[in-house]
Amino acid sequence: MRTIRRGAGISLAAMLLAAIYGASTASAQIYPSPNGYCAISLSAPLPALDSEVVVTVLAVDRAGNRLAGVTGTAEILEQPGTDATLTPEAFTTGQDGTAELTLYTGETPGQVRVFATCAELEVEVTGNLVVGEPPSPPRTGDGPQGHVPMSSVGMALMAGAVGAAFGVRSVRGRR
Repeated sequence: MRTIRRGAGISLAAMLLAAIYGASTASAQIYPSPNGYCAISLSAPLPALDSEVVVTVLAVDRAGNRLAGVTGTAEILEQPGTDATLTPEAFTTGQDGTAELTLYTGETPGQVRVFATCAELEVEVTGNLVVGEPPSPPRTGDGPQGHVPMSSVGMALMAGAVGAAFGVRSVRGRR
């Protein structure tokens, strides 16, 4: 009986290792600032070229309450052309905890990155906006995305079979 458990344990460990090393995933945990956070939202998810979009900055304390009177600055970090603008550059949140800025998208399609700092909260935030064209999926390889490669599944199944066979053979050898 002990040998069967050992075989099952080896099988489980082998399958876990195959699953961990065979599937490539990445994750990150974002922790809120101890003072609260600052967020950026847009009035249009995919604005046209040569148009204006409202960029809303929201300031919230760590309990989730909106904060009035928070000052900050905002700027365009990156743009595909040279004519996108963001006004005003300095802001103060109103009674609802928000400040509205106006982004002129410019005449060049692509990604515009907006950066804002909420001074009292000691928080910085970046927002990405694609202007004038729908975003295309990134080129990451030749195969479909979001699945575990069949080689990983095969390795896990093979590891399970070897572990199970080891346990069965050991039990038969004892009889």
